[in-house]
Amino acid sequence: MPEAAGVANGSAASETGADSRLRSRLREQLGDDRYERYFGRDVRFECRDGEVEVAVATPFLAKLLDRRVGDSLRRAAEAEGGSRVRVRVDRDAFGGAGRVEAFAPAGGRRERRPARQGVRRRVAGAPGKRFEDFIVGEANRLAYNAALQLAEGGDGARFSPLFIHGASGMGKTHLLQGIVGRVRASGPGARVIVTTAESFMNDYVAAVKGNALEGFRRRWRGVELLCLDDVHFLSRKQGTQTELLHTFDAIDLTGARVALASDEHPHRIDRLSAQLRSRFLSGAVVRLDAPDADLRRRLVEAFAARRGIALEPEAVRLIVERSGLPAGSPASVRDIEGMVTQVEAVSRLLPEFVTNGGGIGALAVRRALGLGDPGAECASRRSLRPMRPEAVVRGVARAIGVEASEVLGTSRHRRVVLARAMCVYLMRELTTLSYPEIGRALARKNHSTAATADKRLRVQIEARAGAGIGGEFDGMTVAEVVGRVRDLVLDGSARAS
Repeated sequence: MPEAAGVANGSAASETGADSRLRSRLREQLGDDRYERYFGRDVRFECRDGEVEVAVATPFLAKLLDRRVGDSLRRAAEAEGGSRVRVRVDRDAFGGAGRVEAFAPAGGRRERRPARQGVRRRVAGAPGKRFEDFIVGEANRLAYNAALQLAEGGDGARFSPLFIHGASGMGKTHLLQGIVGRVRASGPGARVIVTTAESFMNDYVAAVKGNALEGFRRRWRGVELLCLDDVHFLSRKQGTQTELLHTFDAIDLTGARVALASDEHPHRIDRLSAQLRSRFLSGAVVRLDAPDADLRRRLVEAFAARRGIALEPEAVRLIVERSGLPAGSPASVRDIEGMVTQVEAVSRLLPEFVTNGGGIGALAVRRALGLGDPGAECASRRSLRPMRPEAVVRGVARAIGVEASEVLGTSRHRRVVLARAMCVYLMRELTTLSYPEIGRALARKNHSTAATADKRLRVQIEARAGAGIGGEFDGMTVAEVVGRVRDLVLDGSARAS
């Protein structure tokens, strides 16, 4: 906020009295809610020798005061005889109010620590992917451009909240990290939180149990950028949804930007409150689609270049072709990267598959992806391309000896219950679906039943429990039945494609 000239010169006022009167005038002009939002925290006044000095915690807050309430502040200062208003940034004056809270990403342990001043801060454990590394094509151009505009601020802030959705492995987290990196680069002192919806919920629950809601809200609401991944995790968690809605309301008043990522469109997140869904839909909602053949080719070439391997044109063509199988399934960027990794492993560990010139041809790709014999090819299809959920249901039902309609129904017969649990287990392994999507694929109203079935089956596998379903599986453990059913499902999928 630049220095602002007043209209009158005044004599020196007592610091305490002038400060109190200035705050009273601002409260009268703005009303209680707006006053508390802008001046109730992280702002201090000092009135001396005709000058009003305002100390704030961050450069962002200084700019915000000028943009939102600068005129009101100047009018209040003039009424107190102030000749000018000066704003200075003083993080130390607020006991660390301007420090950044660092959070671990999905699956990691949450960690909070104050970042040292003058040091570029980074989210704990985050890989730090950049916009420059994101391969853009027709399938993801809209999402990329929206994320880039949001990160650069200015008119791009109109896209906030930005809601990016798409299947797993399409690049949603990459875009969130790109936004964070760009914001930090343009403003090293920016207060940023990037984390997952699960971490938000865990932090909220801990604050409630520890009677520390005030500190929780101060951390989450005093930011310039909030990036929240895996938003679909909020399904059915009403208390957490309410707190997140209040968080959005609070940071919206400060002009902070919000970016969200989810496996599903807001309309498809189960048991999401109408208010929070409306908030998600109030900004830009963009989808990351599956990469087409041209984008898959560029992804293969980019991943190979980053790994320092030289793929011959035929090798690239073969990987692109295999990444599109079976037809009709979404191609995952993560799957494509995994295929290139497999090819690199063969080139490093089996140098006889590399040409004299150092190139990697189709022979190495076939060896890496197991395309040499029908049995190996069947197994490779699992890692190359995710299966369709209905194919998993049909395959499991056929292998176990029940009807697919029974799996999708309400039968509690032991064999059907096991088949249903195996469908969840194998969908987690052979598809890119999240638990809510798996729940819908199995005609379940509550996706938590899918998560519970998966967890229960994994415990049985670990304990080497007996399957207890008789017939051709008599005497077999759950782990052995799952292994046999997996092979049968993969064989059936390979023949169908």
